[in-house]
Parts: sequence; C-alpha cells; structure tokens
Amino acid sequence: MLLVVNGEPYHEAREAELFEFIMPTLVADNTCNVSNDLLFPFENHASVLEVLTSKDSRGAETLIPMTCGGMDAEGFQLDSCHQFVNGSWTEMSGRLIIARSRASSIALTEDAIFIIGGQSVIGEALLHTEFVAVDSKSNEIIATRYPDIPEPLSGGCFVKINCTEAIAIGGSSNVTTYIFSIPTRTWSVGPGIYQPRLIKDCALIHDIEETLSYVVVSGGNNPNNSGELLRSTELWIVGSDHWHFGPDLPSDFTFDHSSSMISSPDKQGALLISQKSILELKCKSNICIWKQHYGQLVVLRRHGNVMFLPGHMLGYAGKIT
Repeated sequence: MLLVVNGEPYHEAREAELFEFIMPTLVADNTCNVSNDLLFPFENHASVLEVLTSKDSRGAETLIPMTCGGMDAEGFQLDSCHQFVNGSWTEMSGRLIIARSRASSIALTEDAIFIIGGQSVIGEALLHTEFVAVDSKSNEIIATRYPDIPEPLSGGCFVKINCTEAIAIGGSSNVTTYIFSIPTRTWSVGPGIYQPRLIKDCALIHDIEETLSYVVVSGGNNPNNSGELLRSTELWIVGSDHWHFGPDLPSDFTFDHSSSMISSPDKQGALLISQKSILELKCKSNICIWKQHYGQLVVLRRHGNVMFLPGHMLGYAGKIT
C-alpha cells in the first residue's frame, strides 16, 4: 500500500486517490477512484508521516500511519498528531513540544518517531528536535526533547542509512549534512552535498548487483538563487567520504520544489512523485537511470507525503491545483 497524504493549498477541496503497487512496477488503479474517507486532518505542509506498529493481545501486528505538525487553514503551525485508524484520521491526545511545519522525521522504534527541524510559528527555521513516543494503553503522544541539530533546518530531508544512523540533508543555504547516531544520540558532520537545496524527501536504495547502498537526493530548490529549480541528482555511497552527481531528471519531466521521494519496498529503487508524474531511479553496477512510470496521479497536487504499507495503495490527499 502506498499512502500519499496532504498537500499545499491550491483549491478548497481535499481528496484521495487509490493506487496499487505490484512489484516491481507501480501501476495506477484504472479507475483512480477518489475517496472522501481519506481526507487529511489539516490543510498543508505535513511535517511528519511515519508508520508505527500496534500489537493486539495475541501479538498480531497492525501498521498505523501517524502524522504530526503541519499548518491549519489559517496558516498556523500545529503541535498535534493524528493516526489513520479504521479509514479515517483521528487526533491523538498529547502535544509536540514545538508547533512546526516543514519538519523531517524517521521512525526510530516501532512506537516512536524522531522529528527534526522545520519552521516555527514565527517563520524561523528550527534546530530543535524531539522524540515522540506513543503510549500503547492511552494512545497519547509523549514528546521528549532530543539533541539539537548543529544548525537550523527547514525544508530538508532525514533518512535512516542503517540500524544505528540517519542522515539529515538540505534545508539550508549550506551543503553540510549531519549524521545522527541513534545509540549515542549525538550529531556529527557528514559529507557535504555539491548543491545547496531545499527538498522534501530523500531515499535509501540498494544497487541491484553490487553490495552498495546509496542515499539519493534529486530536484528541489536552490536557496541561494531565488528558488531556482534543480534537475540534478546527487548520490552518496553509504560510508564513503563524498557525494557524486547522478543522472539529471528527464527534460520532459515536470516537477517543482515540492516533489515527494520514497524508497521502493524492496529498496532497489527510489520513486519520485511530482505533480501528476512518477519516476523511478534504479542503480545497477554503479550506473543509475531514471525511468518514467506509466502510472500517474489523477489530480495535480504539491507538498504531499508518501508512504508504503502492505496491501494496495491508499491514496494521495491534499489540496488540488
């Protein structure tokens, strides 16, 4: 299941689209039905979208999407979290320490997420982070302050690179990346990207033939040049000391700064969803290529969040252009 939710406001309606993921190809449902049951709980700029695991008394697991932060219809940052349960979004009790939008996150454990950076209620980039756990009995979120990022970041991405580390990329006018050690809860400087960029998402992918893992960033805006759109792709071989340029986005691919990226379920590719189009990046023997999918979104949207879950795709909800 691919869950894509939220979007920047273009129109008053909020809808969802249904898709189906069939390995290894993403195929749009032929009917592309719109379901009002999947309306997102707030207007735009979802900060966080992660999946937590719930277990019943017999130990059976259920994966539950959870989102935190974002902005309401009046443009105010939110400090609330919601869960998608039984076909609808439900607000959870408890509050984030800091209301924020445009933040980044990773699922740190099966019942907790780690949120970094974002934009504050006064429009400033944040360096504050918080660990958000869910109480299994009360379903209340419990937020704890975690170590600050070395510099404020807003509009960047954060991705796990292995069981003990995650890397924060973009979100400022600098090229510095930051690696977070999960066991020691400390930050260190990682290898710098070549191009400063504001991006929503990045992905971890594995080479089909080589025993290599890459972190990939693509597109976004150049914060140092009036928001110039970037077609470049950068790849970091995990554990190496530098990034290198990968293939540019195709010249006929329409995109903007709000494109969404996610690793495919088998981690052997990265999907890039922009406006209505879908691309996939595959790497084989250290050669990476973007390919166009024939599946498309029905409705033009921006600033969506995307996620895979078991089963068939849930949708893409948010404001419509």
